[in-house]
Amino acid sequence: MMVIIFFASNAKAQILTVKTLPNQAPEFTVGNIDGTRTNIDSFKLQKEIRVTKGYKFKSASVYFLGANFQNVKSAFLDTSSLNGLDALIKKCVAGSVVTFDSVKVIDKKGIEISIAGKSYVFYSGEYNISIALSEANKEIFELIGKDFISGTIYFSGGNFPNVITILCKDMETKKSLFARCGPGSVISFDNCVYKNTNGTSSKPVSKSLKME
Repeated sequence: MMVIIFFASNAKAQILTVKTLPNQAPEFTVGNIDGTRTNIDSFKLQKEIRVTKGYKFKSASVYFLGANFQNVKSAFLDTSSLNGLDALIKKCVAGSVVTFDSVKVIDKKGIEISIAGKSYVFYSGEYNISIALSEANKEIFELIGKDFISGTIYFSGGNFPNVITILCKDMETKKSLFARCGPGSVISFDNCVYKNTNGTSSKPVSKSLKME
């Protein structure tokens, strides 16, 4: 709030109170994509990174993981154009996750600013977006409690400014990282095998799930 004191023509001081809104932190989007749970075909049509008016995109570290990525693939983006990511974006399918991290923009004064990153989780055209979101959380809770014997888990998205990679069988670290998860966090299971109650090994699990 700002208080302005000025003198009218009758020389009597008058006080005018003006409310000032806090500066909104700049944000970015991939093209015209609204939200981070998005159709894979729509995402592949986007050509550039857009940022809040008055700012210019500078750079970001980009990670590709989840479905169709046996290992996390990383790239560095130093232009608003997505052409440099074309090969990796084409590889994405439903269940893939693209995380933009260490995002930097430049303001009108030429000052470099770090802004919040985000993770995009993809579904196909046949995906029913009206599915109960609690089902995703339910599956995460079920999988995270499994007795994994091999594979890799990636934590990204909400509460994870950088992608964290752990071995599935590292129970203590898995519990600690899971405790950090919240809405928007993405947990990606890569070729994870767990032990069934009868002692047999499960089929490999490769999927990404977003906490709601």
